[in-house]
Amino acid sequence: MIDLDRFGWEDTQFVIDPVHWFMAARIGAHEDPKQNIWRISYGEKAGLSNEELMERQEMKFEQMLPGHPKPSEYKILNKSPYRVHQRCVEKMRVGRVLLAADAAHLCNPFGGLGLTGGIVDVGALLQCFEGMHNGVADDSILDKYCEVQRRMWHDIINPVSTANIRRLHLQDPDKALEEDEILQLVQKSETDLDLSRELQSAGNELVYDYTQYYRPAPKAGSAVLAKLETAGNTSCKMASYAGLRPPAAKGKRLAVGKGITAVPLRLAYASEPLWHRISEPAESGDAVS
Repeated sequence: MIDLDRFGWEDTQFVIDPVHWFMAARIGAHEDPKQNIWRISYGEKAGLSNEELMERQEMKFEQMLPGHPKPSEYKILNKSPYRVHQRCVEKMRVGRVLLAADAAHLCNPFGGLGLTGGIVDVGALLQCFEGMHNGVADDSILDKYCEVQRRMWHDIINPVSTANIRRLHLQDPDKALEEDEILQLVQKSETDLDLSRELQSAGNELVYDYTQYYRPAPKAGSAVLAKLETAGNTSCKMASYAGLRPPAAKGKRLAVGKGITAVPLRLAYASEPLWHRISEPAESGDAVS
């Protein structure tokens, strides 16, 4: 907890510096600015142990934060050193095992694309599962999920997040605004509402419509042929039961309405007669939800 409001800081800051580069994001607001909770993610030189990183934290805060705060001026709630990765698995689906979010791909935290990419993965899987559950998609749609979501990471998340972290420490901070087109757009968006909305909606580029791989849902009364075996062991083919009289067959008949007669049908793999709509069983290997 630390008071950074007195320096005019907004909810999120990216600080460009060849050594003390960092991001500060307010994650908990309080009426008393001194009680505000901030997440401060900063870079360190390679090769340090976790113990050395912990020991250097007070020095880093004093050098990089405005006002050069002493440890008595803030309260650390949690410290967690970690290595920044840019990684993506080769497959997000193997059989019945599916990966999403951080289990499937990682990126640095500068720009929030790790969280955004994870949310998009889950939304994509929801569309895939919904199509399978409703019978308009089979499990091949999960292969498409693997293909598309990996492409999103390679084409968007990885290059953009990589550019974000490099932007903080691989350019001259005194010349960054005049040379960096992205920073120029961000500055312009402060007074250009349309541009601001366009930048905020950029994450929509990660959203993909999996319903385009759905099959058309069968219409009521359409002909659906199934090989059936009647209770009298007479093989027949029957069109959709809706409004149609089934072919004559041995066995008991049941009147279900004017002009409509149903025959109790028994599938070779069913133990009880079926009085309702018949559909083919899922082929071996299909995912069933």
